[in-house]
Amino acid sequence: MDKTDAAAVPSLFGAAASGADVVESDDANLATGIFLSEQEAYAQQLLDPPSSRHTSRGGAWRCDFCTCMTTVFCTLCSTCKAFPSARETFGFPLPDFSFGVEFELFMPSSVGWCLQDVARCMNEAGIVCKFEGYTHQVTTHWKIVTDTSIHADSHCDLTFELVSPILKGEQGILRVHELLEAVKKIGVEVNESTGFHVHVDGTNLTTEDLRRICANFLKYEGAFDCMMKSSRRGAQSSFAKSNRLALGTLSCKQRNVRVFAAESKEALVKLVNPEQDRYYKFNLQPLSRPSPTIEFRQHHGTFDPGAALAWIRTLLHFTYSSILQPRGVHFPEERAAEEELLCFFNEVVHDPLLFNFYLEGVGHFGVEHLDNRPWRCSVPYCEKAFSASRDLMQHVRDSHTKRKRR
Repeated sequence: MDKTDAAAVPSLFGAAASGADVVESDDANLATGIFLSEQEAYAQQLLDPPSSRHTSRGGAWRCDFCTCMTTVFCTLCSTCKAFPSARETFGFPLPDFSFGVEFELFMPSSVGWCLQDVARCMNEAGIVCKFEGYTHQVTTHWKIVTDTSIHADSHCDLTFELVSPILKGEQGILRVHELLEAVKKIGVEVNESTGFHVHVDGTNLTTEDLRRICANFLKYEGAFDCMMKSSRRGAQSSFAKSNRLALGTLSCKQRNVRVFAAESKEALVKLVNPEQDRYYKFNLQPLSRPSPTIEFRQHHGTFDPGAALAWIRTLLHFTYSSILQPRGVHFPEERAAEEELLCFFNEVVHDPLLFNFYLEGVGHFGVEHLDNRPWRCSVPYCEKAFSASRDLMQHVRDSHTKRKRR
């Protein structure tokens, strides 16, 4: 492959430069080498003609719509029956992390129904599922639990949460897809109060691993916001509060320093989830459970397989890359959210399939229409909005000081 061609391929993931410095560390050269080799490998795949790509991978291709892998070459996706994209590219293999998911849902106009009836319908659809009440107990089957945080549209609606067993790899992705196809048939709905949460196994995560993940989430929170509906961006949701706001008026650089100064997992939890509050976009509270995990709570409620599976893949790649890469530092102040998103796919999640899904495909939530001031004040009768989280926090503190003086 020509070196000029190989160098041009990373522009597929976004043309924006990072704008961030990198802290020198012992593993910097190793990590850089790994990512360069990954870029070169995918450059070769993208430059090869489609026929040779199918042959080199045994005819396998990944669907742009449901993101599942078709293991034997055919004209339709074996999972969702969609046609392969004309610009088909291969996504990265999933990192070796176990994960779990939680879908908050409700059934409208379900008078006379109970959650045991929902479990029965799921079993009839081929999904092993049981009603478990309210519990954090890990099971080997899908479970239905109660969830009082869901606000139904009517008193006749039946609210519940579907929680997965421990999942892993492409087989886990397929099980989520099968579950969502089944729940669509029983007539579920979502609204602004419902969410979709992903847990990533934290059993083997060291304190340094968690520092890097936390630092990267704070760095790219604006990028994550771009992948969400407007109700889950900035400080809009009380169910998925901003981790940046948890650090108050600190600058990007100061946040980074505070994260890497944390000496223990407990210190990190207090830093990004103060007052033992789990209602943050990125939640470390589950690390204290018998089966420790880190939880991503930001995603709006969904039962769409494409949106759910793309989000799971994004988070697994994000977690893996955050651990592997050398320590990075802050963006320049006032970095635009759309620039963060391009850097996110250029530097962290290098998967071209996911890049296409969120920036150009069915997962696109209007990046070109992003609010330039997404950080809105929640004080009653105050309609002020700000471009940066620290500006909002300063406004809240100033307002509080003025009220105390009166």
